[in-house]
Amino acid sequence: MCQSSRVSHPNDDNLIQSTCNKTPHPNLCLQTLNSNPNSKTTDVKGLALIMVDSIKSKSNNTLNKVVQLIIGTDDDKIRFALFTCRDSYTGILMGDVPQATQALKSGNPSYAEEATFDSISQANFCDSIQW
Repeated sequence: MCQSSRVSHPNDDNLIQSTCNKTPHPNLCLQTLNSNPNSKTTDVKGLALIMVDSIKSKSNNTLNKVVQLIIGTDDDKIRFALFTCRDSYTGILMGDVPQATQALKSGNPSYAEEATFDSISQANFCDSIQW
């Protein structure tokens, strides 16, 4: 008889749902956590670390795309906007993500929340640049 090594608890979905309902973007939270199998077997702190890891991954992907666009354009106005976005995403990766991770690991969720809100502000700033 073959059994899965993953242990699922009846309250897993409830914990994810109730945690995501407390965020500014519950649908995005649910999508992110439900796509990660580790979310089913962790606590609230673990869920927060999964979200921070998702921010890190998406920021890395975006930064790589921005760098590719910088290399591919000669338009000074567009290059300036892209450099600004590059700096924003570098700030997320070098400042906000490590701060949030450390804060969660040391039991200071309010600092983690502050860092994640800053990462949202940085990404929104990049999105708001007039090209």
